[in-house]
Amino acid sequence: MKHFSLAISLRDWSFQIELPEKTFPQKFWVEKNNFVCGGYFVVWEKELGKEEIFELAINKKWKELATLVADFIISLWIKKVNSCLF
Repeated sequence: MKHFSLAISLRDWSFQIELPEKTFPQKFWVEKNNFVCGGYFVVWEKELGKEEIFELAINKKWKELATLVADFIISLWIKKVNSCLF
């Protein structure tokens, strides 16, 4: 079983990410406004949905994410420049 796979084609600047289903933590995936954000996330102290995680990530609020009592792996891709911010 793969834990995470990432395939990048430099020829046509495409990428494919596969996040396998897990019971815990659950994966999340949001594609909106030239951004793709996905990973695994569990927050222990409050409710936080995938849209809120997405907004924090695209607004580069990494410090706010880091101070949460949470466990996560988040990848943020900007489609129009094909760059990845982890």
